[in-house]
Amino acid sequence: MDDNKRAKITEKVAKLLRQAEDVAGTPEEGVFQARAFEIVAKYGLDMAQIHARKEGLDISDLPGAVEWSLFVRGKYQSAQALLLHGMARALHCRTVYSNSGGTYHVWVYGVPHHIERLQFLWEMLRPQMVRLVEAVRPSSEYQRIHERYDWATDTFTTKVVKDAGRLKTYRRSWLAGYAQTIESRICEQETIAIESVGGAAIVLYRGDEQRAELAMQDAHPRARQAKTRTRFDRDGYSHGQRDGSQAEFARAIG
Repeated sequence: MDDNKRAKITEKVAKLLRQAEDVAGTPEEGVFQARAFEIVAKYGLDMAQIHARKEGLDISDLPGAVEWSLFVRGKYQSAQALLLHGMARALHCRTVYSNSGGTYHVWVYGVPHHIERLQFLWEMLRPQMVRLVEAVRPSSEYQRIHERYDWATDTFTTKVVKDAGRLKTYRRSWLAGYAQTIESRICEQETIAIESVGGAAIVLYRGDEQRAELAMQDAHPRARQAKTRTRFDRDGYSHGQRDGSQAEFARAIG
């Protein structure tokens, strides 16, 4: 695919995602997102067909997996890394990350056309997610009762204070729910696109995932599954899921 066509596709997807952000929290948000992810899925199939014939796939002609290395910066780094990991899985890639000194270093492995799709989705959705979460608040303010004992009078005084820590937990939970829903929506659209083409695409994409997995294992033989101890607020997580999925993703969109 030439640079001119790639630029047009990127701008079209960017415009749809900006429109989704403008109507965040409404059914129209899901419609715009669905159309954007549909284009991304179709773009992936177009690129795959450049590297392999639709029938009688010649594996020797298929591209190998490449590495994309990046540092996650700014606010909500763990949530950003979670979003990247989920989108990478949905786009047939694999990820490894390290967290040192509060900075996330992420390595992504996948064949070039999947990495390319992931990169321009990441560049659009990451800042959008970080902006949206700043406006997220629970339906009612979290508060706690602060008690203080007065030794002179042998009495307790109480004061109602806002609990900023609970708001932080709510927003972290929203981010996790939002990221999970974005991954699911991309997966659904990938499935629709692949099934529309048939068995050749299924075989091709399975091979892409295997090459990504092997490249990851070769580069990071000691990598292990991370154990998460993060506690989420159920209401915040559900809120994020709702904001990430306002319309039925698999619906036909003209």
